[in-house]
Amino acid sequence: AQPQPAPRLEGARLLLSLRDPGWLRTRRIDDFLPDHGHLMHLYVVRMPALDVAYHLHPDMNAPGEFVQWLPSMPPGKYALYGDVVHQNGFPETLTAEIDIPALQGRPLEGDDSGGHLRGGELSGGYRMVWDRESLTLKTPALFRFRVLDPAGNPAAGMELYMGMQGHAAFIRHDGKVFAHVHPSGSVPMAALSLTSEAVDDPHAHHRGVPPVLAFPYGFPQPGDYRILVQIKRAGKVETAAFDAAVR
Repeated sequence: AQPQPAPRLEGARLLLSLRDPGWLRTRRIDDFLPDHGHLMHLYVVRMPALDVAYHLHPDMNAPGEFVQWLPSMPPGKYALYGDVVHQNGFPETLTAEIDIPALQGRPLEGDDSGGHLRGGELSGGYRMVWDRESLTLKTPALFRFRVLDPAGNPAAGMELYMGMQGHAAFIRHDGKVFAHVHPSGSVPMAALSLTSEAVDDPHAHHRGVPPVLAFPYGFPQPGDYRILVQIKRAGKVETAAFDAAVR
C-alpha cells in the first residue's frame, strides 16, 4: 500500500490528491485503466471498530485528483484504501486516514454501497453464512459464503455486482493489511485483460449467479481480521462482515 497526501473535506465532498513517491521511474498518476467500470475503488472503513464501511468510486477530475461525494455517515476516524490500475497493468492500493464529522451527504447511487455492518445479517431477513474452515497463516485458502432466505433456503434473485458474483475485502483490525479480492482472485480485471492469455469472457462462469460464492486468499500476517463480503440481490448491494483470528 502506498501512503498519499492527507485527503480533504469540502462539506460532503472528499478530495483525494495522489503523488508520485519517485520509487518507480515509469510511474504516473494520470494513466489509470477502468477496473469494473471505475478508475478507483475506494474502501472507507471506520477505525478501530471496523463497524462502518463503504465501497465508493471517486471520479478523476484532473491528473491525480479524485473527488467523491460522501453519503450521510457517522463521525469517526476512517481508513481509506483506494485501488487503481495503471495502463501497464500495475495495480496499487493507495492509503490514507481522515477524521470525518457527523455528515449529511448524498444518497448512495450507482455501484456505491455500504453503511453500518451487522455481521451476516442482510435486509428482509436474509443472511449470509461463512462455511468456516481452519485458518493457517501464509497458506492460500478458499473462503466460501452462502446467501440464505428467511426460511434458510438458498436465496433467489442474486445478481452480478460490477460484473462479478461478489467482492470481498480482508482488513486487519489495525488497518495495516488490506486486500480487495474477487472470486477470481486479487488480480484486477483491468490488468487481466492486458494479458495475452486472458479469456474472452472472464465472467462466463458467473452466469446464473448462484447464492454461493468463494474468494481465494491467504493471510500474510497474524492478527485479527474482518472480512467484508458484498453481493447484489434484487437490485440492492449489501455487505456482510465476518471476523477471523489468525495466529
